[in-house]
Amino acid sequence: MLRQYDIESIQKAAKIMVDKMQDAPTIEQLATRVGLNRQKLKKG
Repeated sequence: MLRQYDIESIQKAAKIMVDKMQDAPTIEQLATRVGLNRQKLKKG
C-alpha cells in the first residue's frame, strides 16, 4: 500500500521521465530527485 506522499512522488517521477525523455535519468537519479528509494519507485 502506498501513502499519498509516495503516490505524488511517483507522479512527479513520471512527469520528469516524460519531460526528459531524450536524456532520461537513471532509476537511482530519479528516486533521489523525488525523495523515494529505488524499490518504492519501481513498485509505483
